[in-house]
Amino acid sequence: MLDLSFRQIGPGLYVKWNPVLGIRTTVRFESGLMHVKHEQRVDDVLGLNVAQQNDFTGYRGKELVQATRIPMIEHRKIMERCGFQPGAGYDVKKFKQILNDRDYCKFKTVPGKI
Repeated sequence: MLDLSFRQIGPGLYVKWNPVLGIRTTVRFESGLMHVKHEQRVDDVLGLNVAQQNDFTGYRGKELVQATRIPMIEHRKIMERCGFQPGAGYDVKKFKQILNDRDYCKFKTVPGKI
């Protein structure tokens, strides 16, 4: 069983590592405030996305095609930009617009627009 609890590494400083998602969370308490920082390496995912885009042979004869592969940290940032609210959802049209933007095309696994 995975131990996903926080470990104290200094005064007011805690860290948790999630090996399944590859996310490190650091919590720091300072002046009555709690600061949370999430980190995730995305190089491997982005490299895999580029390779999959380059090897794409089209949609013909396929029922399902994986269109994106987005690391959790980046997915959360995009969802926040789309106005995500728990229980209310998010703006799907804006989500697609963001993914079709030149700065975010690295998350797509197929060429062209989504």
